[in-house]
Order: sequence, then structure tokens, then C-alpha cells
Amino acid sequence: MTYRSNSSQITRLKQANGKFGFKPINDHLGHEAGDLALIEIARRLSSVVREADTLARVGGDEFVIVISDLDTTKDVAQAAACVVASKCIEAVSAPMTIKNEVRSVGISIGIAMGTGASSFDDLLSAADTAMYRAKQKEKAQYVLADEVS
Repeated sequence: MTYRSNSSQITRLKQANGKFGFKPINDHLGHEAGDLALIEIARRLSSVVREADTLARVGGDEFVIVISDLDTTKDVAQAAACVVASKCIEAVSAPMTIKNEVRSVGISIGIAMGTGASSFDDLLSAADTAMYRAKQKEKAQYVLADEVS
């Protein structure tokens, strides 16, 4: 099976909670600082994805990346998805200065891969489930969802 032009990979990202999460920035530095942090996170994520890919903030501190046109085998596509996820973790985890304070955030990432027969909603749901599995591990990391058909 190949992952061709109408195939997609959905990567759902959420900022980790806890000491190094987004919530402490909002709580201790205010919502304006939280907004600045989200802008910086979006900028960093934008530097990781290709111009043809889609990066969207879907609410609060959650982002979705849609990577399409994976014209390759499943194993190679999964490896590419893991590389993108690792780059996202690295980009976001670097400390940032917000209101003269150095802060770090972590992210949890869920990855769903599908073929051209996969619906966007099914991919998003699978990525969301995988993301919450990643969050349970309490460390910035990614989890691959089961294949979505």
C-alpha cells in the first residue's frame, strides 16, 4: 500500500500541563503572556513543517499539523511522521523569554496516518486519542495511532 496524493498524516499537539506547561505561563504571567507564548510556539512549529502542509491552532493550546502527499510506503511515511514529531518537540521545548522570564513548555503529540480512504474526522479522532496516550506518559513525546482506514 502506498500513501499517495490524497493521503494525510494528522499530527495533533497539546502543550503539556504541569511545571513546564502552558497553564503556569497563563496563571503566573497573565493571558497576554500566554498569547505571546502561543504565537512563539506557532512560529516554531511553522519552521518545522513544509510550506505545503497545514498548521492550525484548533483551540486553547492545541495545534494540528496536516502533512499530505506522502508518496511512499507505510513504513517510510511513519518514519517521516516520527521525524516531524521529534522536530516539533525539539523546537517547542527550547526555552523562550516571555515578559522577561525564561519559560519552557513541553508538548504531547498524537499521530494518525491514513490512506486516501481515511476521513479527516477519523484521522483527527485517532490523533487525538494517541495524543492523550502520549500525555499520560508525562514527558514530551509522541504516540502513533493505529492505522485509520
